[in-house]
Amino acid sequence: MMQQLLTMLFVTTIGLSLVLQCKAEVGAGPSAEAVTLLAVDDGWVEKNEGMSLSLHEAVRHEANPVLKVRAGKHDSDRAAFNQWVLLENGIFRMWYTGFDGSTWSTCYAESVDGVNWERPNVGLFNYKGSKDNNIVIPGFNLTAPFRDDYDPDPNRRYKAALARPLPKGVVDRWEKSVGGKKPGVGSPSVGGFAYSADGINWTTEENDFPLPLKREAASLMYYQGKYFCYGQMSNGDYPEVERWSRCLSTSYSDDFKHWKLAKKAGFYFDPKYGGRIQTHGTLGYQIYDQAVVGAYGIFYNNGELLDHETDLILIVSNDGMTWRKPDKHPFTTILRRAPRGAWDGSFLTQANILNNGRETYLYYAGKESLANLFYGEQQTGLATWRLDGYGFQAPAVGWKYTSPVFKGALTSKPIEVKHVGQQLYMNVRIKDLPGHEVRVELRDAANKPIQGYALADCDPMTVDSVGFPISWKGESSLDRVMGQKVKVHLEVKAENPKRWQKIRVNMPYFYAAYLDMPKLWLDATHQVYGGRGMERIHFQDPDRMTLSGIEIYDADDNQVTLTSLDDSSAVLQFEKASDVKISLPGLKKCMVGETTIEAEDGSVMVKTDPDADVILFF
Repeated sequence: MMQQLLTMLFVTTIGLSLVLQCKAEVGAGPSAEAVTLLAVDDGWVEKNEGMSLSLHEAVRHEANPVLKVRAGKHDSDRAAFNQWVLLENGIFRMWYTGFDGSTWSTCYAESVDGVNWERPNVGLFNYKGSKDNNIVIPGFNLTAPFRDDYDPDPNRRYKAALARPLPKGVVDRWEKSVGGKKPGVGSPSVGGFAYSADGINWTTEENDFPLPLKREAASLMYYQGKYFCYGQMSNGDYPEVERWSRCLSTSYSDDFKHWKLAKKAGFYFDPKYGGRIQTHGTLGYQIYDQAVVGAYGIFYNNGELLDHETDLILIVSNDGMTWRKPDKHPFTTILRRAPRGAWDGSFLTQANILNNGRETYLYYAGKESLANLFYGEQQTGLATWRLDGYGFQAPAVGWKYTSPVFKGALTSKPIEVKHVGQQLYMNVRIKDLPGHEVRVELRDAANKPIQGYALADCDPMTVDSVGFPISWKGESSLDRVMGQKVKVHLEVKAENPKRWQKIRVNMPYFYAAYLDMPKLWLDATHQVYGGRGMERIHFQDPDRMTLSGIEIYDADDNQVTLTSLDDSSAVLQFEKASDVKISLPGLKKCMVGETTIEAEDGSVMVKTDPDADVILFF
């Protein structure tokens, strides 16, 4: 019943109460063992029958900029650039570049909601005679820290690249490994790495140039057994890239010590554009089991520096080496610069993606103008999608919008059901319109329906949800196909009786499917999977203990808080009175106020009271 979350680092600076919203239309996010099928990734698709992809622009947060520059401080000109945000046990942690017009530093901030940030006094380094600041590395430009849970050395749990100008000796040692141009002395590059056990106290390798070539705005990643270091390269570093154009370069390593440069650019725009559009900045990303989704810059080279502008685009990779735009259109964006005069009206850079419960966050750096490249306020903003809502698949319409009905289908490549208890959850937007539904079928290797999992048996999905459990005649379990490889076949239907031109705007949108265990994603403690009144909850408390396998059946909207947990009992508080069924393996009895209720087969029926605790004994 009780488990230690050994792989999680709990940040003790801020305490959180764990509140779970029990609503049928909300969901959490996939757990670490989930198989995720994203609409923006065609790598899992074996067959597409009449579905087309559209991307969503992220929506700017009303509190923007969420991290502002501060007059008279070490981040008076910049409180952004190379910023990176991690979510660890309910605490948002940000590293960003501070600049006061003459001095660079890497700084640290924390937040409980990802919107309102505090810059704690870490007391490590002097700035104008005081250590009362949030500087964690002075002088260096620490780029995009990431958490590495695969390194057995706890002192190297956090890693980051150091941005430094290339000295002459390193340039002289450079090898023309890709047939490109030798970098110039002073070119920005990865001048070593930094390591930390806690993200605050860092050890740097200042004199180590593991990647002796021009590379700006680096980010690091571990994926499919390899480390990757990404960066911006230009000036003809790759023969296939337009000379003087920027591109995404990739280096990789098995041990984070010996690095190789990929023989081809990871992503670039076609030379036919003559360098007028280029890539730009740091690659931010969100890792899934079968794909990595990246946020990257598109640079509009308009000749004059003042006229240069950048937006943000979406790219996807299935191997970490090569990246592609999923919609195949070069100019579609996920966030456009705001109108001129706005704080983010000209230059958007350095984005990173982060899943948070039922939403996906996009942090980005914004600048009002390039009238002065290095000076002037550059600040951090936030934009959001629904969970994994980068883009959707829906039946293709084109100019045939007068059709009476639209249908489309996607069939996956074979996927193994590895664990007892796994279920299939759907992230789909469906409006309450007649004739709009989504059904799912499981197929064998010969593309034949598996008995009990056919379309005719599927209970249609007709509600908007980011985590709706698919069922067949009321049964969601996939245990009958456990250990087998199955194909997930989903069909989308949208009737159009009025021959509506806006039919695609209103039809069901498929965002993602998750083959997952019925529990919460541990990084999203405040949300639950939901569907038809049945909630499956995975509690976690600040002592890193978990209460797993609990199910709460409540037809009403309710709020549940876990207030205490030990080896034999748990205390819950419900927001309002309701008739609730609670099931928990090993549950013996329950107390509500002075009333004791004996459990039958691990389940109890209780009438909750907002003024009385519900105590579970197991």
